[in-house]
Amino acid sequence: FPMHFRSSLAALAGTVLFATAAVAQDAPPPPIFQVTTLELAPATMTKWLGGLRAQAAAAKTVGLPPAEFGWWTYTEGNRVIIVIPRERDAVIAGRPTMARIREANAKLADEIAAAFEGATVRLVSQELTVHAPNLSYTPATQYQPGAAQVLDAWIAPGQGQAFNQAIREFNDVRTKMGYPYSVQLYRVRLGETRTRLVTFIDSRENFYGKNSVGRLMAGKADVQAAWQAAIAKVLPTVTRWESTSVDYTADLSYPPMP
Repeated sequence: FPMHFRSSLAALAGTVLFATAAVAQDAPPPPIFQVTTLELAPATMTKWLGGLRAQAAAAKTVGLPPAEFGWWTYTEGNRVIIVIPRERDAVIAGRPTMARIREANAKLADEIAAAFEGATVRLVSQELTVHAPNLSYTPATQYQPGAAQVLDAWIAPGQGQAFNQAIREFNDVRTKMGYPYSVQLYRVRLGETRTRLVTFIDSRENFYGKNSVGRLMAGKADVQAAWQAAIAKVLPTVTRWESTSVDYTADLSYPPMP
């Protein structure tokens, strides 16, 4: 259903119901991220992206608090994926981003509205994901993000623990081979329930080339054997896989990833 928006906030709006899980008092709740996928009309795609770029610049200019109003933007063809960190007790922001910008600088707000004027966008999906740091892999030194490889897994009934164990084994092998990319695991809790593994990379050329798993394991028989064993364990736990690559766009984000 095509819709016309005067600001990107309208594309992110919607009523979201989220059941909060009980969390042990001695452990902080895992981070929550709202993931909104939009499909842009090719004829007005450049215009809409220009509006979002203007909004990101304005957020920086007026100094909006990133923890409350920040977002990261990814693109794939004519689709835009906007990831917004959320607090557990405030999944939907209390005040719209554009309202805060207008409070601080009405002229900037008018310029942003004009930039979005006439652009067409369709809401594809809006989901909430919960980060699972205990099942994620983070190298000591990380690359500046340029893209992400996203792998969605639908776990078979009763196979959750087996899947988790296989993921831990993959992470152990990544440590042994010195894998340079961050691989973070998220659970989709609102939307089509599944597990999402996101590998944050510098470039696709390096990801598939010099930093590929195959090249990093070359000549290391024990590491190759452990990797194959982890594959053998994870395959029976998943009923379906889907993989895609998305490009991270710093000037469409606020603030850009460090």
